[in-house]
Amino acid sequence: NCRLISIDQRMYRTNDGWERVFECPPLSDRQIIQILENYVGPTYDLRRWSEFCSGSPRIAHAIGQNLRHNSEDILLSPSTVSVWEKFIYGNNSAKDESKIFVLKHLALFERFGYEEPVQEEARFIHKTINRDDPNISWAKFQIVIEELKSQGILKGKTTLHITPKALHVYLWIEFWKHGRGMCENLQEMPDSLMIWFGGMFSYAKSSEIALKEIEKLFRANGPFYKTDILHPKACMLLNELSEAFPDQTLQCIENTLMLKEREELLEFKKGRQYIVFALEKMAWRPNYFSRAATVLLHLAHADNSTHANNAKGTFAALFHLTPGVAPTAAPPEERLSFLEASLSSDSFPIRQIGLIGYEEALSIPAHAKTRVVGSEYQGLERTLSAWVPKTWEEYKTPFYKAWGDLFKNTRQWEVIERSKVNSILIHKGEYLLKEKGYEWLEPNILKTFQDLIDDEATDKKYFIETLTSIQRHPNNISQNALSAIRNLEDQITGVSFASRIKRWVNFANHNDRS
Repeated sequence: NCRLISIDQRMYRTNDGWERVFECPPLSDRQIIQILENYVGPTYDLRRWSEFCSGSPRIAHAIGQNLRHNSEDILLSPSTVSVWEKFIYGNNSAKDESKIFVLKHLALFERFGYEEPVQEEARFIHKTINRDDPNISWAKFQIVIEELKSQGILKGKTTLHITPKALHVYLWIEFWKHGRGMCENLQEMPDSLMIWFGGMFSYAKSSEIALKEIEKLFRANGPFYKTDILHPKACMLLNELSEAFPDQTLQCIENTLMLKEREELLEFKKGRQYIVFALEKMAWRPNYFSRAATVLLHLAHADNSTHANNAKGTFAALFHLTPGVAPTAAPPEERLSFLEASLSSDSFPIRQIGLIGYEEALSIPAHAKTRVVGSEYQGLERTLSAWVPKTWEEYKTPFYKAWGDLFKNTRQWEVIERSKVNSILIHKGEYLLKEKGYEWLEPNILKTFQDLIDDEATDKKYFIETLTSIQRHPNNISQNALSAIRNLEDQITGVSFASRIKRWVNFANHNDRS
């Protein structure tokens, strides 16, 4: 018996009983990443680029070559033959222009409804296509769709999407080279399709024409000009627009939210998280940090959700001082200056949120909150980098400032407020003293502890419990610091027999066990 095995990039069907056709399954993410590593080595953001390949080794090689030689244009074909046309036409010399015309219009949307009950989405897209090319009837449109499905370019059943993702983005960019008017037809677009339309806006920076067209959304009489953006659909679009149009998007959000009173903001629920996501992405960029943080702070003082990445949690995370943890490239001096200003606010809720920011700033790496990766991945831009110190002094200085500012700027507060600050300083001081590598903060922490002894706002029971905990579990604390801690406890409780009895009666805690 003789068997012939061949590989063909085209979709091949046969009714011959002697022939069998096997479809090659897509590669796993791990296999795609291994291909990319052959070009650029094992970098941390290759999983991001593997998503654009959608399991295609051909796309992985193209993106890998561009990551190495042409990172400014990740979708550039690596040879004179377009890798994208290969996907659409294969080796056919005859090119059906209607197919690419339809594909470019479909690429405007992350996905679209094709069958009932969401067929109105496909009907709208066809109406737009037919307006530009009357020769493409609904029947012709359906034929093209079915052909694209048979090629594996369109996936799904009731709802379809283009794959690989890199091809989808390429076609989206190609549309804007000649396409016009889509942003002017938003009023006619079905609400459900609007979401899929806005989902592609994050790639607008890859096309100057797309930028100019989408900018119309912010112009006079556009949907985001002097309008209430609190509608969930508008919030979703603004989240996508924040990557390509940070200045206009931020101004739009400022013009609406900064004029809202706390009671109004408490009623803002649907769509709220999209605005928080948008502000988080814009805060990555140093030139927008202060403005984005201001809006986040305004939202946070009227938070109506309890999940970790709400406005309050997102705001606080901006001030972590461990390199790579805070989701921003803004330097610590700018962030801490902003945080210091919150302590001087006339608003009690604002001051309390500022304290949460300081708690985050003084957190050690082992206690850092987990950050969800994603806001540094914006469109096809290079992965945004968080702030990283260049010297050891650059790392230490922000901790000195955060510790000093928190103590210094709260001494005039009322007793109840100051009591909370003192407890934060005691709590953070304990963990910083125990953490290996932070010995340089010992003098500052011990000096502050000394000052807190005579402050009527200090919770003496909690203070003694902490001092006892430090002595019971000294970890990496130096002998000099331990001696100072014992001395601090003696100053609070006294050293006489009567004082020790009072201490055991009034301030006994679980760390007293021998």
